Amino acid sequence: MKTILLQGTLVASLSVASFALPKPLAPRLKPPAAKRPNILLVTLDTTRPDAIDCFREPGKEYATIGWKPAMGAVTPTLDALCAKGRKFTRAYTTAPITLVAHASILTGLYPPKHGVHDNGIYTLPKDVPTLPEILKKNGYQTGAAVSAIVLDRHYGLDRGFDQYDDKLGTATGGIQLEERKAPQTVDAALKIVNGFSKAKPFFFWLHLYDPHNDYQAPEPWRSKFPPYLAEVAFMDHELGRFLDTLRKSGRIGDDTLIVVTGDHGESLGEHSEQTHGIFLYESTLRVPLMVIGGHYLVGADTSSAVSLIDIFPTVLEGAASRRESIESPGFSLPKHYDHFESMHYSRSVYSESELAMNSYHWAPLYSTLTDYTLPFPNGGPNADVRGYVKTISAPRPEQYKLDDYSGQSEGEESNLFPGLSKEKRLESLAGIEQFKTASRKPVTQADDPKARAALQQLGYVSGPSQANDDLPRPDPKDVIGLLPKFDEARGRANKGDCAGAKPILEEILKQNPGNVPVLAQLGWCRIETGDPRGAVPLYAQALKLNPSWEVLHYQLGSALDKVGDKAGASREWKAALALNPRTPPAAAGLIRLAREGKDYAAAEKNYAEARAAGLEDGTVEFEAAMTAHDRGDAKGTEAGLRRTLAADPAHLEARVDLANLLYGRGEIPAVLHLYEDGLKARPEEGKFLLPLGAIQLNDRNDPAAAAALFRRFLRAHPNDPEAPKVRELLARMENGR
Repeated sequence: MKTILLQGTLVASLSVASFALPKPLAPRLKPPAAKRPNILLVTLDTTRPDAIDCFREPGKEYATIGWKPAMGAVTPTLDALCAKGRKFTRAYTTAPITLVAHASILTGLYPPKHGVHDNGIYTLPKDVPTLPEILKKNGYQTGAAVSAIVLDRHYGLDRGFDQYDDKLGTATGGIQLEERKAPQTVDAALKIVNGFSKAKPFFFWLHLYDPHNDYQAPEPWRSKFPPYLAEVAFMDHELGRFLDTLRKSGRIGDDTLIVVTGDHGESLGEHSEQTHGIFLYESTLRVPLMVIGGHYLVGADTSSAVSLIDIFPTVLEGAASRRESIESPGFSLPKHYDHFESMHYSRSVYSESELAMNSYHWAPLYSTLTDYTLPFPNGGPNADVRGYVKTISAPRPEQYKLDDYSGQSEGEESNLFPGLSKEKRLESLAGIEQFKTASRKPVTQADDPKARAALQQLGYVSGPSQANDDLPRPDPKDVIGLLPKFDEARGRANKGDCAGAKPILEEILKQNPGNVPVLAQLGWCRIETGDPRGAVPLYAQALKLNPSWEVLHYQLGSALDKVGDKAGASREWKAALALNPRTPPAAAGLIRLAREGKDYAAAEKNYAEARAAGLEDGTVEFEAAMTAHDRGDAKGTEAGLRRTLAADPAHLEARVDLANLLYGRGEIPAVLHLYEDGLKARPEEGKFLLPLGAIQLNDRNDPAAAAALFRRFLRAHPNDPEAPKVRELLARMENGR
């Protein structure tokens, strides 16, 4: 077998031939519409192509996702779209992680060019043009609704959007990511789109996160499908509600350009990876991609390799927008791929994964997938050879030939790289390096001028740490077995079993001392088990490895606060806010420290800064309410408690405190409403049941209703310190005393 080098990328082939990329082709367009189309971009987080019905082979079982033909349709909404447009069966993400992939979608650039390489660390540079910015300049109304904290506006993807709804609710604590479910995001999206003027076209981006682990779909999907597919089916249902509502209101029609894609896939155990973010295999790099409507004609399925960067020029061409001097290596999909199937060409698409480096101190991975069509040797009835070759740059590099890939990763079981000559190995890796040349300097959170100044004032030197470069960076293939252990420990911790999680975490650190999430989780568990002092050195070590992660500063501040080091806690919480002003627990902590020190002016200043950063968080609002209370401001206290419940209806203390305040004013109906509303979400909450029973007994003269509430309390809390008194009261009531 001979080899050839195509645009710096090694391609295995049966013969050497002369060929080139096709020249730009005239787009297959319908006659121009009277007005520019409305545009919907829908991104489906963590969605594999084989999770969507129209991307699977009919009648075939898919063991990895657990699908069997007898299960029936999983994604009727997406299937209906598929039938009306064109699907690209070999679409690739630029990185198997959410923020990086979406940065590529919205800029048309690979990560080395837009500068975002991981979640939670980088922000999109302000001089990188975005799709909504360009469309807005060309007369489009723009809006977005996203479902995950990693797409918070702080990271820069909100630029160019008139409205960017990223209100996910109150943080749940620990180091878990926040998300909101599809119904809430769809409701927010409909509110924005229905508010657009019908006199101008709009561009709207809807991001749905549900298939991300853990997989907890509601009924009836939970009972009908395996866990991952159930989440996809539920998401499809909500997408259908979104589209149907817009069709009925006349907001979208056949002339609307709709682009639907995934941001990355999900391994589901393939290659020993349970989720995504580490490896660059097909299970996490392949994504569904469909283009529907607008003035593009329906076309046959396209198996040419395409990338998420191609969405940017596709949308701009569909909108007939001026691209000015903006450069993108992407292709407008319907324009350039109509005839690719029958031409001799090659294209390489690039992907990377730096999460393992930033989080676990493992080696980063980089890859190219080259799609080529070559003349078959000596001609023949089918005179072309079609192939896909993937090369992965790693401590132990890999190369795979993926001809006739069917979607189950069988094409990535035999690593061809060790069998290549030294020359061809170098050529293969050089093909990857060409995508990284002239890379944009990444912008981390600590690189923001205000953040840098604040961090330096607090005694921190911004930027990546060099203190632990002597730690080994193993090939992820050799240490991937640590992740299930971490998942087990994290699962125990989330269920309140930090005592059981700690020995697992400690064992992982013996093998992988640079693992930042493990250090952070162990630190949190030490706090939760009454050892905050033991957590401090863990967070300090983690911050040496990743000084730009605000969560570490917040959690170190929590540990210092618990050991009585208020100055240290304040320093760390300020550092967290310098990196990300939208860090609710740090903002709330600073307000509380100032309030406890009776520095009410500082507390109010901290609250004003949190509001200026766009925080609408229950913990922040509650601390503001307590500040007003401590100052003797009853009106401000009530307003603060109401803001708390508006931001977080599940906030227990705020509901109880507001009820007490209103009870003191004799507003019994309002108090009853507060408690009864609280019981809908927390039907066994003793702090609601007891006062509600007392009100029914003493203020409403309804002993039967009171007794029922007291019995509910005793069933739920038989060992509560108040239980003996409640039993005594019930006995007196039953005896008529």
